[in-house]
Amino acid sequence: NLNMRTFDLVRISALSGVAVALFAPRSLRSCITDLFQLFVEKCCAEIVRKAEQYHKRRRPKRIFLIRHGLSEGNCDRTLFERKPDNQHSLTNEGIMQARAAGQRLREMIGDEPVYFQVSPYRRTRQTLQYILEAFLGPPCSGAG
Repeated sequence: NLNMRTFDLVRISALSGVAVALFAPRSLRSCITDLFQLFVEKCCAEIVRKAEQYHKRRRPKRIFLIRHGLSEGNCDRTLFERKPDNQHSLTNEGIMQARAAGQRLREMIGDEPVYFQVSPYRRTRQTLQYILEAFLGPPCSGAG
């Protein structure tokens, strides 16, 4: 049964956001303090090293920004008066542009993992659909 009054707080170490406290008997205080500090520094250094490695792996190597293909609103500015902006579709030329962008993107990145972030506007979703053909192939028709 240890009496806590015989223990002192030897060291609180806060290195790289990691805090560690050690309580030790007063008789061993000086010896433990140095060993404890060395231990904490090595542990913290290893934690920081592992965290940096993890974050480097999680970062994208490259970021590509692609604008939607030519849309109805690009061709007919009066359409904005009759149809909400978010509902404009791609034109045939816009579809061809999206497919070409998909082919070019596929050539540039090869087999690297790819993630897409896209707005909810119809023309941007359609652009993504045609870009994805370069990665997945065209969608199957329901014929059969």
